[in-house]
Amino acid sequence: VNNFILLMVTLFAYYYVKKRDFLSGAFLAVAIALKLFPILLILYLIIDKRWKILASFLVVLVTIVLLTFLFIKPATTMFFFQKAVLPGFLTSWQGDYYNQALSGFLMRSMSNLYFRNILRIVLEAILLFISILVLWRFKNVSSNQKILNMSLLITLSLIINPFSWQHHFVWLLIPLLFTFFYIYNNHLSKRFF
Repeated sequence: VNNFILLMVTLFAYYYVKKRDFLSGAFLAVAIALKLFPILLILYLIIDKRWKILASFLVVLVTIVLLTFLFIKPATTMFFFQKAVLPGFLTSWQGDYYNQALSGFLMRSMSNLYFRNILRIVLEAILLFISILVLWRFKNVSSNQKILNMSLLITLSLIINPFSWQHHFVWLLIPLLFTFFYIYNNHLSKRFF
């Protein structure tokens, strides 16, 4: 499923650059319907004032949710969100090696549960705040540079996610390739590689 989400986010970015707003929003909605990973990209669409993409995102997401309720009982869906998804945002899943997010690192590094949770929230808030400042500062740039801004949010999503297993890091192919081709196409110094 992670490779499919990688495809959906790549198509979202592709149609974002091509200014095909409905398709861009539709692919982002499918990706978020499967996993909440790319949810920070909505923040970027708000900063960039891409209202048509947000509107198509909402229409497609609501359609997916309504279709889901036709095939799966609403009680089952609510149980999934209340017991599996939402509690994971406030607490990490596991502190073992498989969790490569900031939360997993802190769980392995620190034994004091209270201090660890406070430090995690503070570090994540700082990273999110700095990222928003960078996005705000570079909101009026070319489409290629906007893709770099999206890459920042994709990377940040994996860092501040309550759990990021190794197979989630396939999503870093997007920032890696976008950054590589941006450096290559703009003939920047080799030190950037």
